Amino acid sequence: MLIYYVNSVDVDNDNITLKRERTTLSWEGLKNINILKKVFAEFNLKTTWFVRIDEQIRVIYGEYDFLLKQYNDIWDFLKEDEIGWHPHLYSYNTSRGQWEPDPEPEEQLKKIFAYIKNKYSFKSVRIGEAHHSNGMMNYLSSVGFTVDSTAIPGRLTWGHTPNYPYHPSKHDYSISSTMGEDNLSILEVPMTTVPVRTSYDKKPLLRYINLSFKKDIFKQAIDGLYRLIRDQYRKFFLVTIIHPDEILIRDKGHALYSFSIDDVKKNIYYLFDKAERQNFKIINLLMKEIPDYYE
Repeated sequence: MLIYYVNSVDVDNDNITLKRERTTLSWEGLKNINILKKVFAEFNLKTTWFVRIDEQIRVIYGEYDFLLKQYNDIWDFLKEDEIGWHPHLYSYNTSRGQWEPDPEPEEQLKKIFAYIKNKYSFKSVRIGEAHHSNGMMNYLSSVGFTVDSTAIPGRLTWGHTPNYPYHPSKHDYSISSTMGEDNLSILEVPMTTVPVRTSYDKKPLLRYINLSFKKDIFKQAIDGLYRLIRDQYRKFFLVTIIHPDEILIRDKGHALYSFSIDDVKKNIYYLFDKAERQNFKIINLLMKEIPDYYE
């Protein structure tokens, strides 16, 4: 069994995952990027970092690419890795006084890309909060993105999406068409999901595999995944995720997340050690490299 593994990080504002915080932005998690990079280096892991460049960032900080410009020293430290585009497509609801998903996200996506297309050469993109549409997928493919990694199989609008890369249908971004000519050139590389059960779940729930999970939950996820792929695949594309704020120390514990860089390290070790014991070979890739190994 051959596993192509992408280690991905979504560089979001603090608490977007745990509290869906869209309006009051803080960035304490950014200081953890160097910490994460050093841990990844212990395992010789190259990483794809998805960084926010979007309308909310422009409105609040003055430029779409504020994060890339303001924290240039961080990105220089990651020069051997990949930087991908990670737009959160929000608009401000004045009556509610908060940022919410944009009802016309495709127009915002095009507006942002018009700004960045001559400044950056991104090949990979991941839309924030797993929002997508046929129009956006068709557009991203038409302007030269080779990989989209937004899908969370089994969740939200991705209910029929496979846990495997595919070329999206022009008419349904969540699946590939059996009619090859109806598929786009962009490759969808889903975040890998597995059934995971926490103390507050009545039954296992499909979740993407997050390196910041508690050790026992991460072990549950990897054990289940490896059992599945041993029987169903000759090669597999594994995509994990983490957000920098998920290793910030918290006042209260959590049933799913450990908030511990030591546990992140132990989880990565378990991922590789368990694979070796199963006679699986893991090859670490950047997201933009996946198309060369998929075709």
